[in-house]
Order: sequence, then C-alpha cells, then structure tokens
Amino acid sequence: MKTKQEAIIDQAKDSLIKGIDWLADTLKTATQPEKIEAAKAFVKKHKNILVGLAAVLVLYVACSDHSDAIPNDVPAESARMAGKYAPTEEGARELVKVFAAPGADFWEFTELVKPVKADFEAYFTKDVADKLYEAYETEIWNGKYAGQGLHRQPAQNYVVLHFSNTTTQKKGKSGGFRSDLSQVAPYINNGFPYCEFELVVQGKRKGTFYNNLAYVNGRWVIFPGLWGVLRKIGEEV
Repeated sequence: MKTKQEAIIDQAKDSLIKGIDWLADTLKTATQPEKIEAAKAFVKKHKNILVGLAAVLVLYVACSDHSDAIPNDVPAESARMAGKYAPTEEGARELVKVFAAPGADFWEFTELVKPVKADFEAYFTKDVADKLYEAYETEIWNGKYAGQGLHRQPAQNYVVLHFSNTTTQKKGKSGGFRSDLSQVAPYINNGFPYCEFELVVQGKRKGTFYNNLAYVNGRWVIFPGLWGVLRKIGEEV
C-alpha cells in the first residue's frame, strides 16, 4: 500500500505527464502567439511541480561527486575514489586520514593523489607546466618516491592539516601554514583549494610533512617537493 507521500508524488507525476502531452499536441498546430500562450498556461498550471523539480536538480548537482572534470588518463580506481573527497577542508582531511590510518597502503594512496599531465597544465603556468610534469616523473615518482610512494612512520596516525586556497597563500603564508607559497607564486595559478598536512604521533609536535595538496580537475592531487623540482628545471626560487 502506498504511503501518503508516494500517492502525492504519483499524482503530481501523472498531472505533469498529462500536461506535457497536452502541450506537445497543442504546439503541433499552433501559431507562434498560440505557442507562447500555451507555454505560459503550462508553466502556470504546473508551477509548483516545476519549482520542485528545479530544487531537486539543484540539490543533485550540489551533492553529486566531484569527478566530472577528472582527466581520462587518471587510473579508473583513482577516478572512482576521487568523488568521495570534496574540495573542502573536511574533504581533504578525510582523504589524508586514509594515508594516516594504521596499515595504510602507501603506494595505493600515492596512486590516488598522483597528478597527471592535465593537472600540471591546470595548476601551473604554461611556461613551466610541461617541464614540471617531466621533472616530477623523473625526480619524484620514479626517483624519491619510487617503489614505496609517499610514506610516513608507522605510528604517525594523527593528522594536522591546514586548508586555504592558492589565491590567498600566494600572498604569503598565513593561518598556521608552514610553507610560504609566495616564493613560488609566479608558477601557480589562482583559485585552487590548497592544503599542507603533517602526520604525527599523537601528542608529538613534529612528524612527516607534505605541502602542495591541491584540488585540481575534480580531485585532490599532490605536488611534493615543488621548490626543489623548480630548481631542477632551472627556475630560481
């Protein structure tokens, strides 16, 4: 047996379908002025239903995952997982907790946040994006973090995270940030949610530190060791 709410929804649905059928038949033979009047009558009659549908659509967009803009060359599992972590402080914190969890698979986490070429092209200015992409492949992913990926000490399961955006942090470090993004500001584009985080033993002040975690192309990606890589490609920072 239908609930009262289900009966109301079905009634609204049937009414809207009938209205659409009527409008379609009317528009087949109507003149331009008649078409306009018919459309107005349809909207007036079904205003409440249409407003409700619009509200549902807005809610759907707001609550949908953030994977729409993910580049095609991102590994399928990473793209699927990306939608779980919103471009917010809470989203970033939930992501980093995956890394901090006891028994975390460091290489799996690295694959999740490893940027692809399109991410470099979006995050960095055109004059350095391609050079940085190639240098990161050599110096970072197949160099410093080859084999084990991003890593931390076993007992470092507590997350200390600072959240901002590149526009703000390029003006100089603030809000508890350790890294001074103003030093590399000419190379980074504005408007990206941005974090740095440290994984520590709870109760300790220092641990394993990472910066340049940014929300780019629909997911969180990381550019560790940026200052050093910029120097590798001949930039002065």
